[in-house]
Amino acid sequence: GGAASGHGGQKFHTDSEQAKLHKSKLRMESREERLNKARERLAKQKPPKKPGPIKRIARIAGHETHAFLHGKVYQEERDNVGVEGGHFVERSGEAALHYGQRKVRRAIREHPAKAAARAESRYIKATADYHSRKFAQEQPEAQSAAARLWHRHKLKREYQRKARETAKQTAKAAEQTASATERFVREAAAFVKRHPVGTLLALGCLLVVLTLQSCMSSMVSVGNSTLAAIAASTYKAEDADMLGAEAAYCALEDELQRYLDTYTRTHDYDEYHFDLDTIEHDPYVLISMISALNEGAWTLDEVQGTLQDLFDRQYILTEDVVVEVRYRTVTRTDSEGNDYDVEVPYNYYICYVTLENFNLSHVPVYMMSEEQLSMYALYMSTLGNRPDLFPSSGYIGKYITNRPPEHEVPESYLDDETFATILKEAEK
Repeated sequence: GGAASGHGGQKFHTDSEQAKLHKSKLRMESREERLNKARERLAKQKPPKKPGPIKRIARIAGHETHAFLHGKVYQEERDNVGVEGGHFVERSGEAALHYGQRKVRRAIREHPAKAAARAESRYIKATADYHSRKFAQEQPEAQSAAARLWHRHKLKREYQRKARETAKQTAKAAEQTASATERFVREAAAFVKRHPVGTLLALGCLLVVLTLQSCMSSMVSVGNSTLAAIAASTYKAEDADMLGAEAAYCALEDELQRYLDTYTRTHDYDEYHFDLDTIEHDPYVLISMISALNEGAWTLDEVQGTLQDLFDRQYILTEDVVVEVRYRTVTRTDSEGNDYDVEVPYNYYICYVTLENFNLSHVPVYMMSEEQLSMYALYMSTLGNRPDLFPSSGYIGKYITNRPPEHEVPESYLDDETFATILKEAEK
């Protein structure tokens, strides 16, 4: 017997021509519905309005204010590199913001028209496909692929022609709207010619109102900047966490003090020498450092490791043991019963204990980044706006209750041109 040949019995489902025609019709109806919705949204879109006199005056006032402020900054940045860098960053940010705003506005304005164009193209293709299949089913003699393709091409051209006619009608309606707008502008111009004095008075009053609004907005901006500065220089942590951190740091210091106080009783050396700094710190320095390292807000549980790290950096305990070989006289008896003295060596242990208090306020320079140092300095300059938190701190007298008087430079020093230049630069 011969070997059987053929496929493994797998069957592929193929839609009939009638089913394909039905699906094509549903696709055409669906895309027609989407096209109608897109055209409705496009029809509801209002044409872009040209700015009226009020908006134009407001823009002019805003541009003048903006130019005045930037002009002042330009004058200052000639002598100050920091101001120049900050001004460059500000202008770059403004340019990027304006570019993004224009792009977003243009995309929003053009979206309905683009959506309608896409929906129209898809509807034309679906309609052409449906009528092509219907034509092929109704006329079996035109079943060839070339005939169907040519018929579909003619249908697409017909629908595109209808679409162009619809676009022309829409453009004509837009022209009528524009004509009405131009007529309104002509009538407004005629009114201004008939009543020039009244128009000037109205514009003058409007300009005064806009100027006052601009001043008020500037005051609001200054107020917001002031509030932002106060918020930035204020401790963000809760009182319980800050007081708990201070208590935990004091507990570490107490433990170190007890260790030193009982050192001679807990160690067995022959001689001790102590060179110990005072164990102390300022609580505002501690809280300001923790706040700067944790970028503002923190809890006591989160900073336990930070407290130990700061403690190890502030207090440097050194214990050195020196061993000396010394001799002592020992009396011994020989075999004949005679006594004699002998010098016997032994180890003599001397312990040198040194404690250096590195001063917690000096630690930030060695462990903080530039940004963290800036935050630490900001917190210390205001004491976190919490002078009530640690009233016994020495910084309260320095920064709050007894601020040092401003130093007055003798006039004779100002006669020196070099000194005067350095002083002017330092005051910026």
